[in-house]
Amino acid sequence: ANAFGLKCSILTGDASADLKTLDVPGSVVLATPENWDILSRRWKQRKAVRKVSLFIANNIHLVGAYGLGEKRKRSGAVFEVVVSRVRYMNA
Repeated sequence: ANAFGLKCSILTGDASADLKTLDVPGSVVLATPENWDILSRRWKQRKAVRKVSLFIANNIHLVGAYGLGEKRKRSGAVFEVVVSRVRYMNA
């Protein structure tokens, strides 16, 4: 914890451990688009995912990436799906 009473955690890609991380109140969670994609695919069955109240997307320029390396194109596609899903979850 820090002066603001927040706990910082990083999602690892292990779904069961990551769901426990999301259950901690007042926490800041850092995740790659791929790790968040894994957890949020079944968001209707995962209360911890539905409880997320703020989603900040960094590197949004990767969405629709064209002319970049193959790895960045895949990351851009996953990023686009994740952002779209989060918007849908909160509609």
